[in-house]
Amino acid sequence: IAHSCCCTFAMRCLFVVLTVCTLVSEAKRAIVDDTGDEDPALATSKEQVRALDGDWSCVRVEGDFPSFLKAMRVNWFVRKVASRIKFGVGHTSQYLQLVDRNAKLLVERKSAVFPHKKQLFTLDGTPNPIKGVDGMDRTLVATWDNGVIVADVSDGIHVRIFVNADHELVWECTKSDI
Repeated sequence: IAHSCCCTFAMRCLFVVLTVCTLVSEAKRAIVDDTGDEDPALATSKEQVRALDGDWSCVRVEGDFPSFLKAMRVNWFVRKVASRIKFGVGHTSQYLQLVDRNAKLLVERKSAVFPHKKQLFTLDGTPNPIKGVDGMDRTLVATWDNGVIVADVSDGIHVRIFVNADHELVWECTKSDI
């Protein structure tokens, strides 16, 4: 998906950016057996879980990242640093692991430039407290939707995490800016 910026008469812009990662190594854990004990809303196939779990390295970004970061109110200095390191390409990796019978997602982000970050999110639609890129408190609500993790953040960012047909992990982030 290429970046898209569409403006309407109300001057609303939709920023779409993608972070694409390749699998470095699979998660070191046994895949949970789908025995039917879990909430059907959280159920996902073993293949979908296996596809997400692992250590992923950022190989490319797509979209207008400078405008996206500006719309997120990321300060000028951090935007300049992000631009210099090509928005994480070759410098950032993420470890993903589904835990607690696929009801939670552990995300561990490692970067050569930015602080190491580890967070655990529930995937059942309950609010999760998080820190935004600007350090401010936010709330994230995440769910499973047909093998895709869908999350909405209180600052207007919508995230979809999935593995594409080329076996790449894609973080698709959109933000409407008024």
